Amino acid sequence: MRPSYRVARLGDIDIEIHISMLLVLVWGMWQGWAGSANILTGLLAVGLVFLCVFIHEAGHGVQARALGLPVRRILLLPFGGMMELTRRPSLPGQELLVALGGPMANAGVAILLAALAFIAEPLTPLRLFSQIWLFGTPTISAVLRFVLFLNIALFVFNLVPAFPLDGGIAVRAGLALLMPYERATVLTSALSAVLASGIAIYGLTRIGLRGPGTVIFWLLLAAVLLWGALREASAVVRQRSLVLVRVGDVHDLVTTRLDPQTRVTGDPAAVFARQQIVGVIEAGAPRGEPAAEAMRRDFPTVHPDVTLWAAFREMRSAQLTVLPVVKNGQFLGLLTLDHIERARRYRRTN
Repeated sequence: MRPSYRVARLGDIDIEIHISMLLVLVWGMWQGWAGSANILTGLLAVGLVFLCVFIHEAGHGVQARALGLPVRRILLLPFGGMMELTRRPSLPGQELLVALGGPMANAGVAILLAALAFIAEPLTPLRLFSQIWLFGTPTISAVLRFVLFLNIALFVFNLVPAFPLDGGIAVRAGLALLMPYERATVLTSALSAVLASGIAIYGLTRIGLRGPGTVIFWLLLAAVLLWGALREASAVVRQRSLVLVRVGDVHDLVTTRLDPQTRVTGDPAAVFARQQIVGVIEAGAPRGEPAAEAMRRDFPTVHPDVTLWAAFREMRSAQLTVLPVVKNGQFLGLLTLDHIERARRYRRTN
């Protein structure tokens, strides 16, 4: 089963929904309003969750586009989603602005909705926030309050200063303005691990006091933050191993060339037509398929003078395991993920 599915396309940006959103769908039907309209109102609630998450990611996307960073896709998740860039921000200031774009979009919508909700049904702030949930008949005021709550929740949750949330990325970017990026990542990863430990301890203290759902929520949140900390810390270790090695130092680049009609063997290869590279074949491609069907047509290239770390980031951004190495228009070979992993292991052991 694929982890996500494309549901729309805005310009050159794919909009995808992660299968974990099915949990939100179940929650919506379970928590819907009382009466015979439970399922319909539950589905409406889920649609509103999708909308608010999209607003959050669109905020990131608008900020990235404003900085000249191409957006590849937007993946909708229950708590904030993920925007994937074709290339990552090269400056800490850019990373900071992109990270804050999502929460600021939710904040702007929340302010607008608070004003509209007050106009629709004047309430004191205390009553407004005590009547957020959509119980009873789904009036316009109830819908506004529900969407208001969702945007506030996304704003607050994503500003938690821990990886992989926007708050953690913003903290790392802010620290990187004052110190090397690598050290900023290590410090933010440590902060993330501390917060994850505190949340896990808090969740364990709720055993017997709250329902199992509450305990599981806190433990899952702690696990996500700990995973984010470990992932970013491991990226620093990988960067240390690869930042001093150039692509040109790899002496066994894959030089296999195929015509578009040639059937692939499952090994990496470059596809050429009229002396021009038109596609790349990744390891594990279905055997026996024509190269024209199995190849990836959209791919970046790297120069032999760039570091393996830069090539790895380019590879990850493009969601590829191979990259053509090109110098002065001449194809030198394919750099594979296996090349990078072997170089990393060699650097760590030597």
